[in-house]
Amino acid sequence: HFGNVLGKLLLLNIGNTMNVRRFLNAWLSIYNRALDRRPVPIQMVTSGLLWFTGDLFAQQIDFDGKEEKNIDWRRTATNTIYASAIWAPVAHYWYEYLDYVTRKTLGDKFPPTSPRFVFVKLALEIAALHPLSLFSFFSCTGFMNGKSRTKVMEQLSNDFLPTLALEVAMWTPLDVYNFRFVPVRHQLLVVNFGAFIESVGLSWIQNHGTLGSLSE
Repeated sequence: HFGNVLGKLLLLNIGNTMNVRRFLNAWLSIYNRALDRRPVPIQMVTSGLLWFTGDLFAQQIDFDGKEEKNIDWRRTATNTIYASAIWAPVAHYWYEYLDYVTRKTLGDKFPPTSPRFVFVKLALEIAALHPLSLFSFFSCTGFMNGKSRTKVMEQLSNDFLPTLALEVAMWTPLDVYNFRFVPVRHQLLVVNFGAFIESVGLSWIQNHGTLGSLSE
């Protein structure tokens, strides 16, 4: 009797796993078709949704221990608009251009999955995209949230370098995986899922400063 129950549970688990796989495959197929037709708008929507969710999650963390739990919708809207209108289009063309520049630099000697190809991409990502995108985030969202130029510059002075160090530490393993195993047209999707975690951190830092404020 126990064996029959265990067998049924095992079959049910296998069936559920297959259903999940079918759902994910169907979703990926729909996403790919939409991406082929309108790559930039689709990535704008994807980025906006993930950053919208990330900011709400960050605010939920912020609510811990507080009596008033009112969502700051302006802050959420600011991060969502930044992600969809600024980050997504720039990142879309960045990953295409990054692949193009790396191929031009190395020629046909090294395949896209080779360590040297990945290293060149990673070096350009760390040297260019991370500092520029972080500067853009603090500046754009700061002004959109109504901060003065002095306040924006003050936050850049206090938080830019520590946050950049955290970004590089977080993104380097993900970038290596992304550049080596993921097709270029899907790299922004992978980055956006990583950006969900990053958006939680950036949203916190934008409103509380770097990690030193966490102890307050």
